[in-house]
Amino acid sequence: MIENYERSGPAIQDLREYIISIVPANTAIEIEYDDHSSIEFFDVSIHYPRIDFTSMHSEWTIDVDSPEAEAQLSRLGWTPETLDILYEKLDRANCISVLYSARPEWDRPFCTIGFKRSSTGLYSYGISDPDTTDNYFRSPDMCNSIFYKEGVMLQYDCGPHCYGCFPAE
Repeated sequence: MIENYERSGPAIQDLREYIISIVPANTAIEIEYDDHSSIEFFDVSIHYPRIDFTSMHSEWTIDVDSPEAEAQLSRLGWTPETLDILYEKLDRANCISVLYSARPEWDRPFCTIGFKRSSTGLYSYGISDPDTTDNYFRSPDMCNSIFYKEGVMLQYDCGPHCYGCFPAE
């Protein structure tokens, strides 16, 4: 994981900047690719602050050219080309997913870039502005994040039904 960051750090930072530029305000997205033509998971949450309502739309294992993908793109104001660029940036970073939230109830946006899966677990990079890393991506009682360097946390999420620490090896 560290070796990949050392090799692909500029591409990972470029991916973060790109996702920040394309996700609308009050929106959270998570997208994970299987390959260039298939999306494993595509989640869009849009918060409407005037009525304090959040609309959530999730799709699992969909074709990039499917009506389901088109509906998600429409919610975001994205085009198929947006997905192509996103996939290319993930590929250059040697990564598989991105989670980004610009929702107002959090004090600042956050970006998690998924590196690799191990069964249901996901190794990822928590990428933030350098002045926020120490306290933003982890609390003292969490063991699923490791400080790597300013602006970068190494993270491990063991899956939907477990709580696990970052593996020792």
